[in-house]
Amino acid sequence: LLSRFNDPKSSHPRSALGTHFRVTGWNADEGFFEMEIIQPKDDCQYSVTIVSTNKYSGVAQLMQVGDPLVYVWRPIFPLDYEILVHELNPKKKGGADPTTMIVSPGILPISVSEELIMGSQYVTLLNKMWDEAPPCQTLWGKMDAISTWDGFWVGPDLVTVATNLENNMLRTGWTFLPSLEMNCHIETFSSNDLLSIPAGPDNGKLEKSIYVIGTSVMRGVFLALADLLLPGSDKASMTGTIGRCWGRAEIQKGNLKLLYQDFRYELLEQPDKVGLNTYQCHNNKVVKEGSEFLPKAYQVWEEVFHHENHWPDVIFFGVGFENYKKDVVLYDFASHTLEFVKRLPPAWNGTLIISDGQFSGSLSGLGDIQRYTTYRSDIRSLLDTMDDPRVRWMDGMGLSKEMRMYTEVGPSRVAGSAHFHSKCRNRAYSPDGKTDGGHMMMYCSNITEVTAQMLLGHALGPKEAFQEQVQKSRSHNIGLRKQLETCTACPAKLMPIHLIPYPEKECYSGPLHPQKKETYTEPVKECPESCLKREADRSFPSQSDMVYVRECPYD
Repeated sequence: LLSRFNDPKSSHPRSALGTHFRVTGWNADEGFFEMEIIQPKDDCQYSVTIVSTNKYSGVAQLMQVGDPLVYVWRPIFPLDYEILVHELNPKKKGGADPTTMIVSPGILPISVSEELIMGSQYVTLLNKMWDEAPPCQTLWGKMDAISTWDGFWVGPDLVTVATNLENNMLRTGWTFLPSLEMNCHIETFSSNDLLSIPAGPDNGKLEKSIYVIGTSVMRGVFLALADLLLPGSDKASMTGTIGRCWGRAEIQKGNLKLLYQDFRYELLEQPDKVGLNTYQCHNNKVVKEGSEFLPKAYQVWEEVFHHENHWPDVIFFGVGFENYKKDVVLYDFASHTLEFVKRLPPAWNGTLIISDGQFSGSLSGLGDIQRYTTYRSDIRSLLDTMDDPRVRWMDGMGLSKEMRMYTEVGPSRVAGSAHFHSKCRNRAYSPDGKTDGGHMMMYCSNITEVTAQMLLGHALGPKEAFQEQVQKSRSHNIGLRKQLETCTACPAKLMPIHLIPYPEKECYSGPLHPQKKETYTEPVKECPESCLKREADRSFPSQSDMVYVRECPYD
């Protein structure tokens, strides 16, 4: 497919229409539509989303840059669709205004017939694969099992059309179907499954645990796990207690423990910079003091594996790989990733799943196919270097791209936030009060929930075998009879950013508290004038403004 687009087309003559979009044709052999954005603006990115309300949501892939921008989209169901084309200005990303749409009056209808679909060999092979593809967690030793995350999002109104959809449905009613390229499927576990996890071999011993060590984007996955685990009576105050923790949060209900450690991997120093007497400013605020983030990260890792009886089954771990080709080199694979893998205990038989900065609602795989191909090739190469069958590297670019309209700020601001998770009332496809067996949903995000289900699959094993174990041990809903245990060490503010091994935690039993326990506080410091006068070392866009980063020595 890629080879068809290697040779750039000649530029279109400038038109009075300005930037505009058109569908140029159907490729019957490959089974896709080709589309073009003509006269794109140099300083903008574009998103082409195809939706069918409550039935399908997907994006067209950018295959060729230049003028025109060439996109392809492969439909797999005969439906009436709408094409939405958004113009994204990086300078306005994160602003309050809705994203500009360049299709007039905003939506272009397109109808795909059954005859068109069934003539595609790809769809024939896809149906066969859905019946045969194994659960992703069963591919032991296949380190790149999720390094291609590609597939199709199918909505609740289409569940009865395709094969085995109901068995893989998320609580929102949506289902992720893998592509031929992915070739494994994500099994879904219910809240009742999580409350039915049998006890360990020793009475009262913790049986299963999942640790999320990463940024606030990854915190959304921790919240999805917690949302799945906790019944409504325990999580009524979920957003206040653990919803925005910039430190450590741990919960245990029944025989499942969940842990979140805030870990800003972009603050990890290069090894030769550790110990320097410096501080870092983001605009006019000091965000980091000293240069001990890397050694403290190693200490947190040591803490994770301190007690063998409490080793986690799965670790979801964030690394700064998205910075690897920028002008300022921030990411060092040897010290920021490989060293953590080397420190895994040889006897640990869990799974380490690595996530990088491409797992992001604001980046959302908006680059062209060549960039995506290079990214996937690079993470596979790094996996080969680590050469540890317990390690996986998640294709964040592929996972993020299909749902870029559904970040925490809603579909009117495409790629408007790095966060996917939000309170359910903010999401168009999940009405207030939606429940799963009496478990009210607090956070609604297809992306974070399908990622949470992937982690659960690795922790619990194949679903059929897990449910047989529950039946044999008669542990159905055993967790409902046990109190929720919560421990937190959450600062009052994000800045200055801390990473504290073995933190002092506030612990309690029973439902989550209405207010977050703030176990340590520090006033936010203003960046000294002497530092602000220096030229910025680098910059990046945030959800509110452009952030200018300065590394300065103490006077």
